[in-house]
Amino acid sequence: MSQEVAILAEKVVAITRESGRNGGDILEDIASAEGDQKMIAVISELDIMSVAKILRDFDATIPSIAAWLMDPETIGEMLDVEPSYWENELEKGGVTAQDSVKSMLSQIFLTRTDDEERQAEILDAINHSETGLLYLSLPFIGFDFESIDFEEEPVSGSDEELLLMIKSLREPIYKAIVATSKNGDLENIEAILKSQANNIRVGEISSDTDDMFEPL
Repeated sequence: MSQEVAILAEKVVAITRESGRNGGDILEDIASAEGDQKMIAVISELDIMSVAKILRDFDATIPSIAAWLMDPETIGEMLDVEPSYWENELEKGGVTAQDSVKSMLSQIFLTRTDDEERQAEILDAINHSETGLLYLSLPFIGFDFESIDFEEEPVSGSDEELLLMIKSLREPIYKAIVATSKNGDLENIEAILKSQANNIRVGEISSDTDDMFEPL
């Protein structure tokens, strides 16, 4: 890692602590001025909590460039920790965990549809994580799957559009989402996802603290 990349990464992290949107804008500036590869190098040096906070402050209407250029494994890891941010969001009211997940998945899968191979790799990476299938299924608990019209063009940004995109990429994962959504309990799945994310977050903090005591 070059010193320049390290300095840029520190800058992005510092800004992201105050605003994920501003952190994402800095990544856009880096990509615009110095190219996508420099921005990707900077993202690779960010802690996963910062990555999650950046993407949370964007959505399908204004997507983050990070959602388009991050490698699939990083996206899978990011979604593992994203639920640790839900508590503050739910306390404010008006937004549910289902809304949060749908917004994140729509940003990832519905804003850059010109590379289906990469999209399929991202879906695989999410599905292979410990709670990935639960995360993918959460937005669709209570959804009427029988109402999907496979012959009609889905409404942009709708649940149907997201589901049909997933189905077109990996039908077995789509079928697993349908089964999990029909049989799963919303509160139980939400609790599992938050617990998993908080455990990872504690591990991230512990790791950072351990680094403070490493020999110079």
